[in-house]
Amino acid sequence: APVRMAYWDGRRLLSVSDALARDLPATRRQMFIAYPSGLQLWLNDHPRENWKLRANGTDLALPPAGWAAWDAKAGLFSYSALRNGHKADCITCPSYHYQDGRGRWFETEAAGADGALAITRRKDAVEVIRIAGKEKILLRLPRPRPGRTRVCPVRTPGGRLA
Repeated sequence: APVRMAYWDGRRLLSVSDALARDLPATRRQMFIAYPSGLQLWLNDHPRENWKLRANGTDLALPPAGWAAWDAKAGLFSYSALRNGHKADCITCPSYHYQDGRGRWFETEAAGADGALAITRRKDAVEVIRIAGKEKILLRLPRPRPGRTRVCPVRTPGGRLA
C-alpha cells in the first residue's frame, strides 16, 4: 500500500482528503504516489496543463498523459515527458535502457537517436537494438578498462555492415 498519496493543486501537493474537498481528482487530475519500497510516481491526467517537477535530479515537464517513476534503491528512472519541447519516453534500470524521441532527435545520459532504442549491458558487451528511427545513433559508454577494448562490426537488420 502507498505511504503517501497526494494531488497537485497548481502550487503544492495536498492530501487526498483536502484534494477531494476541492474536487482536484475531477478538475486537475495530477497525482503523486509514494510506496514504502522507495518507488515514487507522478501522474499527469490534466486535460491541458503540463506539470513541472524535479525527479531524480532532472527537471521534467509532464504533458497531459505524461508520467514519471523513480526508485533510487532499485535504480529505476522512467518518464513520458516533454524534452526540448517534444514528448519523449525513457526508462533506465539496471537491466536495460529504453528511449524514444518519437521521431525527433533525443539525447539521454546513455544515448542519442531520432527514434526508439533499447540498450542492454552485459559483463563484457553492450547490445543496442534500434526499434525505430532512420539517422545516426550516439552511444555514451563507460570508459573501458585497459586491455578490455574490442571493436565489433555493427550490422543492420538487413545484415549489412553499418
